[in-house]
Amino acid sequence: MLKTPFKTPSMSMSIIESIYIFYMFSYFKTKTYIPHPLDYITSSTKLTKHNTTKNYESKICPLGNIIGYILPIWFIVRHSIENYKKINTIIIGLLFIGCLISNMNAFVYAIPIFIIEYSTNNLTLNL
Repeated sequence: MLKTPFKTPSMSMSIIESIYIFYMFSYFKTKTYIPHPLDYITSSTKLTKHNTTKNYESKICPLGNIIGYILPIWFIVRHSIENYKKINTIIIGLLFIGCLISNMNAFVYAIPIFIIEYSTNNLTLNL
């Protein structure tokens, strides 16, 4: 098993994760859009429509913006919950699957979160 220097997430690491995901999902702008095979499905509703133009703008849909506001709250609140790993695993798993099936830009932006959550042993497989 891979040993990591982190055993549990510190509050400072959670604050950094919160700021990062909030900024990337709510305010980060780019000209690069990574095409996704399911774009024709996600562009059918206003909540999941992504900006696919080459203009300098956010490539995250309104649903992703909402996630960018809610997820940082979870990263802070989880420190007050005794057995948070199951809930955290579900939330991070849903983030992983949601990003993977809807928007490759969001998936790329969330990779550091997946790495941090995995390396801090913050996930459990015993659901």
